[in-house]
Amino acid sequence: MTTTLFALVLFGCADDGQACVRLHAPAPTFATMSACEGQLEAALQSDVSLRADYPLVTGRCLAPQGGRRALAPRRR
Repeated sequence: MTTTLFALVLFGCADDGQACVRLHAPAPTFATMSACEGQLEAALQSDVSLRADYPLVTGRCLAPQGGRRALAPRRR
């Protein structure tokens, strides 16, 4: 049986949300997509997110090899 973990990754983006780079922060993992999605808002309020020098910070729940993802932006 294979276990899929979902990683919560933060990205700093330009105003249009198109040009994004991964923020240097640990990427916590979760056993389910819904558990990961449940932590998106907290991640967007984290010190890493709030100190990021980008007009838009986005959190994504990513599965290995391009699986489903959840998106939650935070504008400054």
